[in-house]
Amino acid sequence: RELFRNKMESDTVLKSDFPVNTTPEWLRAAASSGNTAHFPLKELLSDSLYYPACGTDGVPIKFLSGYIPSFVYVDYGVHFDELQHALNEEHGFKGYVPVVNRNLEYHEIVPPGFQPALVPSQTETVKKMQRWRDAAPFAHWSVWKRDATLEDVHGPELFSLFYLCGEM
Repeated sequence: RELFRNKMESDTVLKSDFPVNTTPEWLRAAASSGNTAHFPLKELLSDSLYYPACGTDGVPIKFLSGYIPSFVYVDYGVHFDELQHALNEEHGFKGYVPVVNRNLEYHEIVPPGFQPALVPSQTETVKKMQRWRDAAPFAHWSVWKRDATLEDVHGPELFSLFYLCGEM
């Protein structure tokens, strides 16, 4: 991660390589609805950045929000309390406040009747991975809004963070 961070901070060409995105309508609707917002899974996954084994690393959000409206973080080793501490007590996202901050139910993210098909040889690997995991599975969604006193150069008006504790 340190190498990635150094690359991102030293690469002056990077930001010009991405087109600046406008805020998607689903994100504006979620922000205006607050914690009662419908979870727009299909729209959220479109044009999002997927970051497996992420821990609580905010570097991709720091450098890519404004170009990517939605971030999907997945790590089966992060406890819910650890995520909450990182988002709320530790530092959150400088210049942003959460306007949606809620835990998701299983039925909001998994289609009815869905059963993942495992190749027989994968079954033992999955069992081993479940023994290693020490965090209870959870899904958390937050939408962050830039402080109104800050200018556009600080970052986008809104971005979404969908965090899953599970094996993807």
